[in-house]
Amino acid sequence: MAGLIYKELKINRFPLIMLLLFFILVPTLTFGISHYSKDNSFPDPVAAILSGLTISILSYMILGVFESGFIESDDKKKWAYFIKSTPQTEKGEIAARYLIVFALTLGLFLLQTLLNLILSAVWTEIPLFTMPVMYVAMIQLIIKSIQFPITLRFGKKTGSSLRAGVILLAMIIFGILILYSKNFSMNIINEKLMLFYEDTLDGGTGNSVPESFIFLKKTLNISCIAAPVLYVISYRISCSVYLKGIEANYAK
Repeated sequence: MAGLIYKELKINRFPLIMLLLFFILVPTLTFGISHYSKDNSFPDPVAAILSGLTISILSYMILGVFESGFIESDDKKKWAYFIKSTPQTEKGEIAARYLIVFALTLGLFLLQTLLNLILSAVWTEIPLFTMPVMYVAMIQLIIKSIQFPITLRFGKKTGSSLRAGVILLAMIIFGILILYSKNFSMNIINEKLMLFYEDTLDGGTGNSVPESFIFLKKTLNISCIAAPVLYVISYRISCSVYLKGIEANYAK
């Protein structure tokens, strides 16, 4: 397994170097934007929550692009049939990719959690929002659970189209919610966001927030449980379709 992980890291060494540089830039961006928001934008925790969640979402979107390099690894038929003949078979090859993607997702979550703790210690006005960051990480795993088997079975182009489609769909849904919201205003969003944080993410009862927010929280909590399960199921599906995908989409 260690050799297969090393092989994947070596093949994707350039994306990995870029990813490491990205991990270095994340703390700088987090500190900078949080400091700017606190001092010059909104003098309340809402600014910190919004900036933190924005950075978290953007970070995982960028991470998703890099992780696709491990999903869309340069496979050849000869290598696929060779790895099948080894004791680890193709399951070891696929498991190495799944472990790398999981480690990268978990690593970014731990990094952002650490930064949040540091920011909260430096600026007491900035609240802890570990759970929202975890929600983003789990959603990332769910997306990868879908992207892995589809990419391995139908090729890189289909996998890339899927990723772009998911992002586009999320943007469309967000846009529709804003356009058709009767109570859309920044003040109301700020107020409801703080209530959502205080009453649900911070261990409250949630009685003062809209039912839609409570439903959202329950859905996100379910995603935290479903994501690891879907990831394991996705691995098993990928193992079953790997050779079919190699035969159909890759050269000798």
